[in-house]
Amino acid sequence: ISGLRGIANESLDENVISNHVKAFSRLQPDGTILIGRDSRNHGCTFINSACKALNHSNRNVVNCDLVPTPTIQFLVEKNNYAGGIVITASHNPPEWNGIKFIDSTGLFLDDTQNKKLFNLADSIKSKSQNIDNSKLSTTIINHNDPIEEHIAHTVNLSVIDSKSIINRKFKVVVDAVNGAASYALPILLEKLGCKVITINCKPDGSFPRGAEPLAHNLKQLSESVLKNKADVGFATDPDGDRLAVVDEKGVPIGEEYTLTICTDGLLAKNKIRTPIITNLSTTMALDEVSKKYNNYVERSLVGEINVVKKMKEKGS
Repeated sequence: ISGLRGIANESLDENVISNHVKAFSRLQPDGTILIGRDSRNHGCTFINSACKALNHSNRNVVNCDLVPTPTIQFLVEKNNYAGGIVITASHNPPEWNGIKFIDSTGLFLDDTQNKKLFNLADSIKSKSQNIDNSKLSTTIINHNDPIEEHIAHTVNLSVIDSKSIINRKFKVVVDAVNGAASYALPILLEKLGCKVITINCKPDGSFPRGAEPLAHNLKQLSESVLKNKADVGFATDPDGDRLAVVDEKGVPIGEEYTLTICTDGLLAKNKIRTPIITNLSTTMALDEVSKKYNNYVERSLVGEINVVKKMKEKGS
């Protein structure tokens, strides 16, 4: 429900991009729109089409170009942008592309907002753009360093014990599938004092493994962890909003264990009395971890925005 996807230049072309971006612009409050993309080769063309569509909709645009999706979400909220757009097909294969729409709160649009957007986009008639760009009163500004701003915030989060991590001097292997996290994740880890070994961290649009960081796609990462005697391996999807972990034995531990490890670490070091929120498809191991710290779990419908809504409802 966070956007749309299609085969690039077949079901998803510049007209589809332009119409949906114009529809998004009409629905958002006044202000500048932030935009970024993952590393797919057609992303350059599509992000330019999106920027033009926003300009022709009387919007100023800040173009972050190649950047992880979570960074766009962070910057939209932090800097009070009117919304954000990411040109990405997430973990789909390289011939796909798409758009993720981000509200002014930094959250993905919910199902109701998306229905409005899609209906409005369908009503927009595609026209060739014969507009004199020199007469537009709006601008496109390139954001020079969006990743650094996000990393600086992350390493200073109150729930992150940065000093302890730095003191451990972890050795970490990163596999970013040549996607949007190819620079961001290694830089973040280096800020945390880690020695970083990178594989598949050239954001050139070629995906050397399956784009989704599932266990059967992480053989190269597992081998590299063992070869380099690393403490851990991290893998992301092409737009950098999905993380998989490989342990020191080269074994992919899976998303369910990733969540329980994170929850255990969070509750062990922080006196949290609000519920842990997760969706209906997530392991009940979270309930057991929460009980250990006299906490509890509440579940939402499947979908990131539904988890976030429940978090806000419960003050989590």
